[in-house]
Amino acid sequence: RAWPAMPSRQQVIDKIAGFRNDPRDRNAVLGILRIYGWALRYAPIIFRVDREVVEIALKQHGRALEYASPELRDNEDVCKLAIEHDGMAFPWASERLRGQRELALLAVQRSGAALEFASPTMRRDEEVVLEAVENDAQAMMAADDSLRRSKRFAIMAVQRNSMAIDFIDKDLKSNV
Repeated sequence: RAWPAMPSRQQVIDKIAGFRNDPRDRNAVLGILRIYGWALRYAPIIFRVDREVVEIALKQHGRALEYASPELRDNEDVCKLAIEHDGMAFPWASERLRGQRELALLAVQRSGAALEFASPTMRRDEEVVLEAVENDAQAMMAADDSLRRSKRFAIMAVQRNSMAIDFIDKDLKSNV
């Protein structure tokens, strides 16, 4: 028995974009998003404001958070779900949530590069930055300058990830 052919990306886009802003299309949209979460981008607005629909998409593709309504991008539980699946969903969380320590830690544990999108307060938080650096030494570049210039912090960062030496303040390299 032959398996049905996988639809092309364009076929998925055409299908989901062809739905109306009509709740009667909800089940069909959910069916698509369960498999192709990234397609939330092309779904009618009525589905991008629907928490259940958005959560289905996020379980499959965390970065689909970018296409959720602003209200859902400011919902801690929705953003946590997205970030648990992909730390790089963090940039699309609201500014308020990018300043929450729990979400910032979760994001940098999944992807150190997410530190770049954290609030200035989180980029000054030693624990958040160390978690990010442990995951990705280049995250040191997104740390607050006060941490990057601190000998004490530089030593801790290098202990977590030896590659961090390449990203600390140049005046500290000979002392670490």
